[in-house]
Amino acid sequence: MKLMLMTDFPFKNLFNEFYLRDTSKKIRSVFKSYQHNGQFIGSCVPYGYKKSAKDKHRLEIDEDTAANVRRIFDLRHQGMGYHRIAGLLNAECIASPRAYQLQQSGVSDSTERKTYYWNYTTIKAIVSNEVYIGHMVQNKKGTLSYKSKSC
Repeated sequence: MKLMLMTDFPFKNLFNEFYLRDTSKKIRSVFKSYQHNGQFIGSCVPYGYKKSAKDKHRLEIDEDTAANVRRIFDLRHQGMGYHRIAGLLNAECIASPRAYQLQQSGVSDSTERKTYYWNYTTIKAIVSNEVYIGHMVQNKKGTLSYKSKSC
């Protein structure tokens, strides 16, 4: 059995550090090239869109929910407030983005009842999201380093 000297640990840590830093840079460069090419790299697709069946990095319009998004924009353009739009959608029993996502994944309706209601913040997020005007906005938040835990 070979004994390790205490001086071996700092060198191993140093090599591990270089390996992690190199891997992190490679992953970031791949994501940056996807973003540069206009490809979607997120896990959650914006409401009204779905990932393409042919290419997971492309977004397609989801015809089931696109009418709701268009209606939200029309109502907002007419001067209706966020609270009022949310109330109208709730009164018509239109599934919220979270509820629609849960339905698509097959989760039962009895879980988390509060996620099935539209909220003014959801409406505001949809109206202010640049994806709906054709801009692919990604990587708004990120870390400076793989070691950093804050954004």
